Amino acid sequence: MKRILTIITIVIFLLQGTGICSDTLSKAWKYYLKSDYTDTIKLCRSISGPSKSGQEARYLMGLAFLKLGKPEEARDNFNFLLNNYPDSSIEQELLLAVADSFYLDGEFESAESAYKGLLKAFKDGDFNTISYLRLGASLRKQGKWDEADKYFNRIVKDYPQSLEVSDARKFLKKDKFFTVQAGAFSKKENALRLLETLKRKGYYMSLEKVYDKDNILYKVKTGKFSTKAMADNEVRRLERDGFSARIIS
Repeated sequence: MKRILTIITIVIFLLQGTGICSDTLSKAWKYYLKSDYTDTIKLCRSISGPSKSGQEARYLMGLAFLKLGKPEEARDNFNFLLNNYPDSSIEQELLLAVADSFYLDGEFESAESAYKGLLKAFKDGDFNTISYLRLGASLRKQGKWDEADKYFNRIVKDYPQSLEVSDARKFLKKDKFFTVQAGAFSKKENALRLLETLKRKGYYMSLEKVYDKDNILYKVKTGKFSTKAMADNEVRRLERDGFSARIIS
């Protein structure tokens, strides 16, 4: 998202300098950049119509919904613009945003299709490297390990100076299987307590110590599943026993 924020900042500066951007829209962008997404949406809703400001407001409102963890509402706004303004100057951004909304919604097959559609429509687009990276991540979520690696390798080979190359290399080093995480704790004793409880119930669990920025997390995990279906079964089994669980790829 760093690239998008940079572009947004430049757009605001240019629009303010030319007087094209309304005061309300400019204020909405400032709220967004300050992570005040609720007020961003409120202001954007006050700007309506087919004008450039109205279109930009709806796009910004979609971005704010994404930040609030409401991908479906975000996608509605992006699709409205794509359907009603097919010649929009921000078509690439809208297509990328739609794909991202599917990914955040856990609809990885739809995300895969959307990222591929963007790359097909804009073969030399400004958002190719981020699309390759997120497409690869979507494929990993489905257990399509080798296909995912093709896109990560393309970033490393063809875009070695890109912002995404570091993440691409990290993905290439990751294991090609699913695990199921039953908990993550900052205190080791809490993780050990859950670990022992699950072991007593017959689960084969392990404890993993990971570094998350400046913090240490202790993750309680199980399994090396080659398919997502197998991992899904383990999640359902844990949930039936009263535990929360999620798949890690």
